[in-house]
Amino acid sequence: STGSVNSDAVVRTSGLWSTVSRTGLASPLAQPPSPAALILPVSLDEIYQRYPILRTSAGMLLRDQKADRSLRNYPVISGAISPERASEVWLGTNGDGLYKVDPSFQQATSLRFGPVESATGALAAAADGVWMAGAGESNIRSGFSFTTNDLQRWRWIDGTISVPMVGVRANAMSVRGNRAWVATERGIVFANLDGSDALESWTSLDGLPSDRAFAVAAGDGGAWAGTAQGLVWLSDSTGARKSRSRGIGAKLLENVAIFALQPIGDTLWIGTSGGLVVLPRARAASTGGDDVAQMLRPAGTEPELRRPIRALAWSDTILVVATDDAIIAVNPRGVSDPGRIETVDVQQVGRLTRVAIDARSIAVSGSDGVILLSRRTGAPTFLRIPGDLPAPAMDVVLSNDWMWIATTAGLARFRRDDNGGLR
Repeated sequence: STGSVNSDAVVRTSGLWSTVSRTGLASPLAQPPSPAALILPVSLDEIYQRYPILRTSAGMLLRDQKADRSLRNYPVISGAISPERASEVWLGTNGDGLYKVDPSFQQATSLRFGPVESATGALAAAADGVWMAGAGESNIRSGFSFTTNDLQRWRWIDGTISVPMVGVRANAMSVRGNRAWVATERGIVFANLDGSDALESWTSLDGLPSDRAFAVAAGDGGAWAGTAQGLVWLSDSTGARKSRSRGIGAKLLENVAIFALQPIGDTLWIGTSGGLVVLPRARAASTGGDDVAQMLRPAGTEPELRRPIRALAWSDTILVVATDDAIIAVNPRGVSDPGRIETVDVQQVGRLTRVAIDARSIAVSGSDGVILLSRRTGAPTFLRIPGDLPAPAMDVVLSNDWMWIATTAGLARFRRDDNGGLR
């Protein structure tokens, strides 16, 4: 910035200079300001010279520790001094976010912004924002993050000593009330969102068909989990179980890869390596009754529905089914025959990762970008990499005003217009 602390910021983009006011008004600038007018940030060494206590008082930056979390110090890598307030220092860390520090009284306030891990693997909508789980690419820190729709409030949940999350890739996330279920490459993780931040996990040692979990769908008292070798019901009603295997219920579709799950009422739609399968009375099946095998049946006669089903999404009367080559609209009540959505070319998104649908739009994400399709006009909008998105899209969630996209380089948010398209 230039001049006083109340003046504009000077920004250079694509070789052009502009001034940006504190109210967000941008104006072109013919030439950059003179060097004498610039306010340059101080270096970290200069901060330490002015406040030597900060060199030896890194302990003030320690976040509130819990008995089940590892105690770690995160190095300070950047800093700034407030030009408006005496004894106000801002320190940036590698892994623990930003701190506002008062060196005189040796007090520090942690200010979270952004996800706990930049690479984001899975999303789940919340009433006032979105939850996200890491993609396991950081060797420093990982876990779950939440942000409000306006990006002004953030919350982090770290992995625990018994349920570490560093290096664990999340494939899918489902939130119901104050409970979150996450399908990962190392089993299923359950997170309590009531403030305790308690975590539990299930792996093949606890009875999961496989450690590789691709899908999860939360329900009353537990969740269905889809793995590389079958479907299983997990119960959270046993609390701090003495025997962890007591939480394992019905096991179905053994040795079949389950890629997607979508509950609709009391019916569970299952995307498998062998096609689309329906479990009409999923709640009864969760207890593992003798008639479970007879309840499972293939859905529809459309040949495309017998191919591997990569993703499922549901809204009002339409179940969207995604394969490697097509997006198919299915009426769960069987009123009409399944039909391909011809305006979506799945090949444009590369390796398909997720689909989402609401009353206005259908979104398809993949390794090469995201397609947003208007349900009213059928017009598609394509977000490409790297122009529109920074990295491959792992998940997508539609809310009333926003489209959220999980990428391997962070979380992306796009504002939607009244018709569900992008502004």
